[in-house]
Amino acid sequence: MKTRLLAIGIVGLFFFLIYLYVREFPVFSNTLNIQALWLYAALTGCVILVLVYFIFNHRIRFIKQQRPEWVALIVCSFLFSPLWVSLLNRSIGETKYESFEFIREEAYFASGYGFIKGEPMKPTGYRLQVKYGDKTYQFKYKSQAYYPLSKRGDSILLPIKHGLLGIQIMKLK
Repeated sequence: MKTRLLAIGIVGLFFFLIYLYVREFPVFSNTLNIQALWLYAALTGCVILVLVYFIFNHRIRFIKQQRPEWVALIVCSFLFSPLWVSLLNRSIGETKYESFEFIREEAYFASGYGFIKGEPMKPTGYRLQVKYGDKTYQFKYKSQAYYPLSKRGDSILLPIKHGLLGIQIMKLK
């Protein structure tokens, strides 16, 4: 009975982590330096694996006999470490308005089942393309068009959160 409850709890935790991951996707798409986030995540995954190995080293007899457990641990470690790094980065930090060069803002339309002919289409969200230094970034948000009157080359201010790990996130929703 205890084993069954533990298994149900682990499956419930796994689904909750997937739910958190899906909720984190908009943050990933609005992160300025996503490569740094993935690098931190990979390093975090490696550290977790090494810690788990040394903590449970006395219980490990033969790695060949416990191969499925090690594979599951490695996969889960690298699968969920970007979630933890992103949540940690967003937890503490300050939001500042920074200047970007406007390129374009466009509405996008998406529907899982298609559009009904003759019915007016409402935008699902907006894509904002800006230039910061020599790099071009594309952000997504859903609520409204923030820069409908801006022209290419205009300077616009965007709320950028400087996270705990130094990774910047654009905060328009």
